Amino acid sequence: MSRSVRVWVVVVVVVVLGFGALFVVLGLDGADKISSGIGAATGIVGLFIALRTVLRDAPTSPASNTSSVDGTGENNGTSKSESTKTHTQKSNSDIGSNALSDTH
Repeated sequence: MSRSVRVWVVVVVVVVLGFGALFVVLGLDGADKISSGIGAATGIVGLFIALRTVLRDAPTSPASNTSSVDGTGENNGTSKSESTKTHTQKSNSDIGSNALSDTH
């Protein structure tokens, strides 16, 4: 285990034991109030972290978020409907040629 992992484990254990002792001293009502405040603060911090991550990873321009139609990573200029139409036509012609070869 690396040094930084051990430090985090010690910090977490100390914090949990500290909260446990605080809750025993304050009683059930006090512990409920404190834990509600901690939960609200944790939720707000998590929301800000998520928002910061989304804004940091957002594309700088709409053109940078282009994707290909055919899944190859290259945009060949065909629309999705054209690509699907061509694929369907090829599939139908394959079916027709197989049907003809089976009857002979």
